[in-house]
Amino acid sequence: MRLREDVTSVDWIEDDKGLARLVASFKSEIGVDTEFVRTNTFYAKIGLVQVFSNSRVSLIDPQKVKDWAPFIEALVSKELTKIMHASQEDLELFRDMFGIIPKNVFDCQLANAFLDGNFSISYSGLVSRLQGVTLEKSETRSDWLVRPLTANQEKYAAEDVLYLEDIYFSLTKDLALLKKLEWFLEEMDRLVRPEEFPPEKYYLRLKGAWNLTDRKLSYLQAACQWREELARQLDLPRVRVASDSELLELSRGELLGFEEITAVIRSRVARSSIKVLLSKLDGYKLRSPKERSASPLVSGDRKLLKKMQTYAHQKARRMSMAPELLGRKRDLEQCIRTFDANANLSEIFLGWRKEIVGNDFSRMLSDHFGHAA
Repeated sequence: MRLREDVTSVDWIEDDKGLARLVASFKSEIGVDTEFVRTNTFYAKIGLVQVFSNSRVSLIDPQKVKDWAPFIEALVSKELTKIMHASQEDLELFRDMFGIIPKNVFDCQLANAFLDGNFSISYSGLVSRLQGVTLEKSETRSDWLVRPLTANQEKYAAEDVLYLEDIYFSLTKDLALLKKLEWFLEEMDRLVRPEEFPPEKYYLRLKGAWNLTDRKLSYLQAACQWREELARQLDLPRVRVASDSELLELSRGELLGFEEITAVIRSRVARSSIKVLLSKLDGYKLRSPKERSASPLVSGDRKLLKKMQTYAHQKARRMSMAPELLGRKRDLEQCIRTFDANANLSEIFLGWRKEIVGNDFSRMLSDHFGHAA
């Protein structure tokens, strides 16, 4: 397999001893990526783990490696930098697979967002911009569980980690030069905590639930918890059990018996668990949920949101940063709600963003709500 001249080899790691030797060879940083399939399951099915270290690409076969302890130790090591790109799904995969969250992760996509206006640049786009190399992306939707992999799949997988180390050094140098490295590291610390909703709180993610009565919201909470637990148990996508719209329709019903539920939720896999759902609904009907989804902002607050967003985006462009870093809509909405409730900025604007936009937001919010700045 031809990659580039300075890469000495591409190795397959297909047993525990090989993995242990690979981990023992790690120095101060490694490039890491994964290939997985998640089309018909709740949990991603790992197909391959790629590592770049010491001018070598290693393709780790999860179908053959059994003892992952050395690799897990490397993932949680604070001394070893793990270089990734758009790492969120990889971090979630490692969490589900190993029960850990990797430490000392450097996400190239996030680092780049501090240096230009592109918040979601692809790995191939970043390689093209920084390395002048065009990568083929023909295997993006490959089945990584089938063996043997094709030559094209192997090349694609190897190239996904081949340039991570070079990009890391380039981005780190630029971040330090522009005095943005500390900002990035603080944001990186937030990123490596993947968002996770326990089954009993999943109802908070559904749109259209904010205006339900307490009783109907409690039904929705019970139905969402039932779906979440069943989807995990059967390892099926949530929609294969029941769709969000079906759960919302169900929660709006008055008398919910077996026939009423089966008239709404039609999936075969759900039928055998309807009695469990009935039991949960019965247990929740006298409860009032402790948390509610936020209601839409009123007209005046929406105008303030637009003003804050415009200000943040202008500031980001002047600083050659992605606008999303300073003014994502959901972050600004949360900031407005938090300030309205307790006259404080939300947490995200109390860190590195405070000096850049947080203090100005505080003044805007104080003027808007009549609080003292």
